[in-house]
Amino acid sequence: MSAVTTDISSTIRESYAKKALIGSIVGYAMDGFDLLSLMRSDERTASIPVILLSCLSDHDTTARAVAFGAADVLTKPVALVDLMKSIHACVARGDRGQLANCGPA
Repeated sequence: MSAVTTDISSTIRESYAKKALIGSIVGYAMDGFDLLSLMRSDERTASIPVILLSCLSDHDTTARAVAFGAADVLTKPVALVDLMKSIHACVARGDRGQLANCGPA
């Protein structure tokens, strides 16, 4: 694990009381899949819903994100209203949920 990844990991664990986390599938130090793997492997962060933002809109990317435990995947550019709907739906569920139950209506 790199120093940057360790810093990100520590930050996530220190703020595990958060209701939801928004991340990007394409990342510099850590991509969205690494983020999900890290969060799902720690009981303190495993149930926090993660909404991933992506410039990729293909089915394979979305399916992979769901398999890794994403609560929702939104394609960039994301309209603020869609992001807010997703956040509210995920927080209301109280767990990481499933994509079909968490996304904007």
